[in-house]
Amino acid sequence: MDLVLGLSMTSSSARWVLVEGTTGDGATLTRGSRALHDLDAGALLDSLMAEAAPRRVHAVGLTWAAATESAASDVWQALTDRGVENVIAVSDIEAAEALALGIAEMAGCERVVVCVAEPGPSVLATVTPDGVIADRVDEGEFGDVEAVAPDAVFVLGSGDVAGAVATLQRRTDVPVISADQADLALARGAALASASAVAMLDAQPNGRGARLSPTAVLASVLAAAVVTLVVSASAAVGLSLTPDTPSPQMVRSVQEPVREAAPRPAEILPPSPAAPPPAPAAPVVNEMPAPEAVEMPAPEAPPPVYDEPIAPAPEYVPPPAPDYVPPPAPPNYLPPAPGAPVLVQPGGPLPAAVPPPVTVDAQQPRLRDRIIERIPIINRFHEPQYNP
Repeated sequence: MDLVLGLSMTSSSARWVLVEGTTGDGATLTRGSRALHDLDAGALLDSLMAEAAPRRVHAVGLTWAAATESAASDVWQALTDRGVENVIAVSDIEAAEALALGIAEMAGCERVVVCVAEPGPSVLATVTPDGVIADRVDEGEFGDVEAVAPDAVFVLGSGDVAGAVATLQRRTDVPVISADQADLALARGAALASASAVAMLDAQPNGRGARLSPTAVLASVLAAAVVTLVVSASAAVGLSLTPDTPSPQMVRSVQEPVREAAPRPAEILPPSPAAPPPAPAAPVVNEMPAPEAVEMPAPEAPPPVYDEPIAPAPEYVPPPAPDYVPPPAPPNYLPPAPGAPVLVQPGGPLPAAVPPPVTVDAQQPRLRDRIIERIPIINRFHEPQYNP
């Protein structure tokens, strides 16, 4: 049977839990903590791998506080050097937000305040109908928790849990709930988150699309995984009421599946030294056979065009000038022959003398008559009278 390892790096210590199965919610094989200043990441992992042998570590979840990035990087590098795969990173802010969502779901409350008390800065998460908000706060500085009117306040973590409970009790009248061994809750949650992420990776069809990285898958499964963390860790460590506080009503059992909370993108603080995921499979390209070349008949050559020689234009030969024929000379003028004399017989009578013709000059019309004559409409009524 495979195992799942959860590691939590706080400002004062490193905590771990090794559980059976591939889902992260099996029986606890080993758990523990070690001071951060005395932590040897290689020796710790060698010890945990020896306890896990001969079984394989299916997934590893690692969460850390902002002040422990260097120690978390050493642990990550030690896991890489030992060939451990499927290492998932979870920030403390995201773990606290998902933790608060899970507790609100389990308790059946719409408004919940969850305080993760640590030796350094603590994380305060608030759940309302509008969503969840988490932020780091200084120790003892929890702000005005009454402003959100919570139904209950939960305190977890590896810091001064008792002091945080006392401070919150003075600021609110709602129940303030703590848990025994709550310092292991984040380690258990890291184990559950990594197991869920690896399960989604393994469910991807082989050879289809690019394989998502563990941190990318974590963004979609972190909330649901840590919801299970709250149920499992709370059942394991036992949520207990602080003195003089009424018991809240739990509306769901531990075994009942809870609704998945809205996913939140994971915040990855340290660079991942793990081996890069395999390159995506090259897409299969269906090559279509090239169409056969069809030989086209060569175009027929056009018939040759011969340039017919152009006959030279005939030279212009002017027509011969006609011979000049002088006009005939005018005939000589011959005056008319005088009348022949009339022969008179001697002793006969003389011919009668013919008088010359008398020429009578016609009288010219007057100017007025000539004008009227040329105007037809007047001429109709007036006829000129010409005197003989």
